[in-house]
Amino acid sequence: MYRKLYVVMSLLLFVISCGQQQGKQKDNKLVLISPHWEGIEKEFTRAFKKWYQTKTGKTIDLEWIDQGGTSDDLKYVESEFERTPDGIGIDLFFGGGTDTCTRMAEKGLLQPYRLPEAQLKLLREDLFGLPLYDAENYTWYGAAISGFGIIFNKEIIKRFDLPIVEHWTELAHPKLFGLVGAADPRNSGSAHMIYEIVLQSYGWEDGFSVLTQMAGNVKTFAAGSNVITADVRDGKSAYGPAIDFYAYQQMSTLGPEIIGYIIPEEARVFGADPISILKGAPHPEAAKLFVDFVMSLEGQKLWMLRKGTPGGPEEFELQRAAVLPDAYDAVGQNTVVPINPFKLDSAFRYNSPRGGQRWNIVNELIGKLIIDPHPELVAAWKAIIALPEGSSKRIQAMEALTSLPITESKADEINKGKFKDPGFRNTIGSDWLKFARDKYKRARDIASKP
Repeated sequence: MYRKLYVVMSLLLFVISCGQQQGKQKDNKLVLISPHWEGIEKEFTRAFKKWYQTKTGKTIDLEWIDQGGTSDDLKYVESEFERTPDGIGIDLFFGGGTDTCTRMAEKGLLQPYRLPEAQLKLLREDLFGLPLYDAENYTWYGAAISGFGIIFNKEIIKRFDLPIVEHWTELAHPKLFGLVGAADPRNSGSAHMIYEIVLQSYGWEDGFSVLTQMAGNVKTFAAGSNVITADVRDGKSAYGPAIDFYAYQQMSTLGPEIIGYIIPEEARVFGADPISILKGAPHPEAAKLFVDFVMSLEGQKLWMLRKGTPGGPEEFELQRAAVLPDAYDAVGQNTVVPINPFKLDSAFRYNSPRGGQRWNIVNELIGKLIIDPHPELVAAWKAIIALPEGSSKRIQAMEALTSLPITESKADEINKGKFKDPGFRNTIGSDWLKFARDKYKRARDIASKP
């Protein structure tokens, strides 16, 4: 009897011990998926560990997952939730733009969390039409602000007597043939955001016309936006659409006398780069504390302070604009961010819900009309720009080059219905690709005929 009691008690103690160990493991870890670069991951890991230990008296480990870029991370999260709808073993989605979070929120993949009131009242709800946090459901918060503009190499421009660009339309200038870098929006969230900004600021037809002509000047489409700025730095390209912090990194390395950056005034947009807690987060309390830290003045200063300054990064300068207005005065002259977005103005107002809703169909259209048939597009564009400007042949060829297989209203209609079906999506994607190749052949033939 005593032996049986001893065995039962031993088993009970073992179960309790295992439960305590599991509880301990559950409390001291965070799993994040993020398209952020290594510097952000390392600096926020270091700073949060220190902050967390001071606040709780405990240690914590952070595990970072990256599938390659924003679009890749989003696809991974969505596919994992299809497999396990109650949770995917990841706590936080860190980065990726507002459209990404809006889309996840609409699908019910985010877990609401309201910041402490003292922190919440310091935030602005929007900037130039783009929300800085989800003020209705609190499913995401902008952790930093990203501007979208054009990076250029001043040395290359001067050496080859190239034009200075200040507007998106100027990336379509014939003198820029083969000198523009660009990224595939199907892999890069920031690239997608730039193309969507062009579509919204110029309109559907004119926007696609600008993007098509600009693509005629592109050598190759990179998988990530960081490749564009590196190519401009190295002189492989003279210009490229770029998110601001990638440009600031190159300006910091080579100096503003070599690398320039402009955010076109007609489409000045600063988008929030959010953080959100995923549904079924395995470490919910630690996830909430991480959000608290990122949105605190201490966390916000980390984006902007120079390396080695008190409260700043230790190894990597992050060169991101803070979402907390008070952070700009707090960092003073120790900042590596040259502008304060909260002191600028813009007549353009970006429609964030619209951008989020049509994310997939815009990516598919750009992929099938511009990127997949890119060699044919470049050949047609080369033939067109060799013609006298204003000539009837050039006008006819341009009409063929920039023609579209679908109106904006029809795209919206399809996006809300049939486009969700994989079979339909594959079929219409093939139709769009054929349309694109046919129109580029037609444009080239018009431009080349005697």
